[in-house]
Amino acid sequence: MNDQEQRMPDDCRDRGPYPYPGPGCGPGWGPGGWDSGKWDCQPKILRMMRELAGSELRNIDLYDYLLTLRAVQMGAQQNMFIIVSNVLRDNKAFAARNLMLIKETYMDITGENIEPIRQEFTQPTSYRNGVELVLFFEIDDVEDYRNLLLEITNTPYYNNVFEMMTNDLINVDRLNYLYARTILPGSM
Repeated sequence: MNDQEQRMPDDCRDRGPYPYPGPGCGPGWGPGGWDSGKWDCQPKILRMMRELAGSELRNIDLYDYLLTLRAVQMGAQQNMFIIVSNVLRDNKAFAARNLMLIKETYMDITGENIEPIRQEFTQPTSYRNGVELVLFFEIDDVEDYRNLLLEITNTPYYNNVFEMMTNDLINVDRLNYLYARTILPGSM
């Protein structure tokens, strides 16, 4: 056994010359290729996916609430209302897309429907507070997707998780715009 093999965890030695998460030594990646039944950290990954599904459901609920709140507060600023509504609807659509991808990936891995770990929805005190809440929820989701991405390196699901992470990054950018609009005098 060479020096590099001695430094590897025991469960990685038989899968290749690279320490995890390098090629040949990741969850489910064995000498014969990808096999979802061989994931070493499958329970951890599945729990992460269930938590992210619950988070996306909470975000969808929050986007719905913000859309309702903006409709009530519309007033004379019709053009701004349309822009804000479109941003919120687009972000909600990205959250729904992420939820669909999580469900499909979970089904592909386990053969079962996902049971999300629901995140508690608390009604924001104001529109600005709601935008701030969902902004930080989306930032937390980006971090969680990044952690999931690191866990599933070298699997067929890498692209799905990468897409979900970038969807949330887009949402964060748009929410930063909305949040900035709430602190500018007379802008909302």
